[in-house]
Amino acid sequence: MKPMPRLFAYGAAATFVVAAFFILVLGEVRSPRKPVPATIPSTKSVVAIPPMEPTMASADARLPAVDGWIAAGGEGDETAMGDPAVYSDALVQELVRRYDAFPVERRRERGALVYLLSRTNPERNAMEFLTRVIREKPCASLENCASPAEGHDDHDPGLGTPLADPQLMALAMAEQRAEKSALQADWRALAEEAKRSDVQSVKRRAERWLASAPQ
Repeated sequence: MKPMPRLFAYGAAATFVVAAFFILVLGEVRSPRKPVPATIPSTKSVVAIPPMEPTMASADARLPAVDGWIAAGGEGDETAMGDPAVYSDALVQELVRRYDAFPVERRRERGALVYLLSRTNPERNAMEFLTRVIREKPCASLENCASPAEGHDDHDPGLGTPLADPQLMALAMAEQRAEKSALQADWRALAEEAKRSDVQSVKRRAERWLASAPQ
């Protein structure tokens, strides 16, 4: 009969262990866990980036024709480009962006863009763009507008027109648009500014315009 107390002792110990296990397990399940800091921010705290607007190249069907016409230096059929007078503000802004993106040495292409943008509406916006073009610095050479090419003659009349293509186009289109405009004083102010240009061919063209224009 002596082994019996030892068995009771073992049984009591086992019962205590089992009870303690269940207490610990149930306590872990029932008690809320502390949140673990996330290494990746929650999606609720991330500011959503709005979708980018589609580019004009994909939004306007006329742009491929415009780009081809400009690449050809303003030569070819203009039908597919439509009438610049009805271009949307978005399309006009895209063409201005293209003008600014062209290297300044690309005189012919920039002149072609000036031709299109001179015909857009509103009239004052077109006037503002043409004035900006006329104010551009002279281009010293087709290789590098910032400095004359080796052997370049600044007074060579054969180079004057290509180098001043954008400004001369701006002045010619301004004169053409002024003929049917009620803003005669504003267009005349543009011509007066062109008359003070450092580009000799632009200056001479402005002088002829002012001499023939009604006072």
